Amino acid sequence: MIPVKQKLEIYNNNRIWDQRHQVFEEFLEDKLIVKSMNYIHILDLKKIKYIKASGNYCEIVMTDNKQILSAKTLKRYEKALIYKNFLRVHSSFLINLSKVTGIKRNGTFTIIIEDDIEIPVSRGYKENLFSDFFNNFKNI
Repeated sequence: MIPVKQKLEIYNNNRIWDQRHQVFEEFLEDKLIVKSMNYIHILDLKKIKYIKASGNYCEIVMTDNKQILSAKTLKRYEKALIYKNFLRVHSSFLINLSKVTGIKRNGTFTIIIEDDIEIPVSRGYKENLFSDFFNNFKNI
């Protein structure tokens, strides 16, 4: 039988752990943890412009135009960021929807994001774009 004092200690330790865990989860809610080489980056999601697949790596491009190289796949980032205002528009690109400033159409579609960066929209992902973000433009 466990003494009452020990039970109270266990309860309090679990409660403190739960509180710390909740604070940590809230902190990470709008962050992305990225390992690159010998460094772990904690990135603010609002500061990511887009993520580009580059061979077996991904380049994460920030609003200050800093680029971070990661060994994770674009598919893995897509799964992690699907409910965080990011959308896959091409086999090589995942964009932050809050950075979109326009769409250009020249037979194909191109997303324009901050600093006039052009991101191609592939035919396979066009429907994703219009159904998820530009619902009013489905017939373009």
